[in-house]
Amino acid sequence: MAFSGAYTFADWATREHFAPKVQDVVFNSNAVTAILRKNLKTLSGGRRIESFAQYKKKSGHGFVGKSDTLVASFEQQHDAAFWAWKFQTEPVGLYIADILMNSGEDARFDLVMNENIAAAKKLADDFGSAMFATDYLVGGGAAIDSLDHSVSNSAAVDTEVNFSATYAGVARATTGDGATWNANVDDTTTTFNVSAANDLWLDCTEGSDMPTMWCSNNKAYSFFYDEMTPIQRQDAEVLTGKMGFTSAVLNGAPWVVDSHCPSLDRVVPASPWGSTPTSEYVYALNTNYIQIEAHEDAVFSYWGNKEPVDQFSVIGRYWFMGNVTNYNPRFSGKMSALTA
Repeated sequence: MAFSGAYTFADWATREHFAPKVQDVVFNSNAVTAILRKNLKTLSGGRRIESFAQYKKKSGHGFVGKSDTLVASFEQQHDAAFWAWKFQTEPVGLYIADILMNSGEDARFDLVMNENIAAAKKLADDFGSAMFATDYLVGGGAAIDSLDHSVSNSAAVDTEVNFSATYAGVARATTGDGATWNANVDDTTTTFNVSAANDLWLDCTEGSDMPTMWCSNNKAYSFFYDEMTPIQRQDAEVLTGKMGFTSAVLNGAPWVVDSHCPSLDRVVPASPWGSTPTSEYVYALNTNYIQIEAHEDAVFSYWGNKEPVDQFSVIGRYWFMGNVTNYNPRFSGKMSALTA
């Protein structure tokens, strides 16, 4: 059986049919993956995923009078950025004895459905974990390029344990052309406050380009909640004992909670997705420039084998081939030292 959009379908099916019956030990708070899937772009192939990284200003310019001579020479204005294809797979194994023991159409359907849902959710969970991995060489470099590495700069410290001053093959630098490949990192603010968050927001803003969402784990969300709840109560027109608020928006961008965001409180990321951070992380992301790139034939797709390979079972696999690309890191940022 083939499920297109494996994560979305599996999440719905679990909540609709199975959640009351089973203990789901796979995190289902995978909000950033679900949001980025809306920007998903499919490619037909190629040796790697490529794009222009940035363009430079020409030096041979000026204002020319009618008696002046214009001299023009070739200058390299574009740098190339490239991301490698990454492969992810999750097997579905159905032992033939289990199939025989679940005779009858309904029982067999439930067996196959449960096995597929478990595999699809695990694939999505691993994808979300890799996307926020604090060690971007996790798995020997086999995993997708993490957002945490893309939202970084040439002076990155702390949990990016194998930091390299490049992203997508483009060298970062503190000044000059490479500085535009830096994201905005606040690694000094330890106590969350709206002023510091706004400063990060403004660092990520240029004209009409600004972050489209905030994301964090539960603990960092509570920092924002504690900061804003008293203000919300004071501004309420009707004071009837209502406590707190039901949605969080800062500078017009929603704040979403994703269980995969780095957090000391929740011990995220867990092995093998990098070192556990010493603080809570908050990301300000511009999703207009961040998207999942996938091969058109492997978009969280299901492929089934017609014959068993090496055991007495029926086997299939969920597949993803692609990467997560950030074309303009300077429009995103993170707070990586929050403790209160």
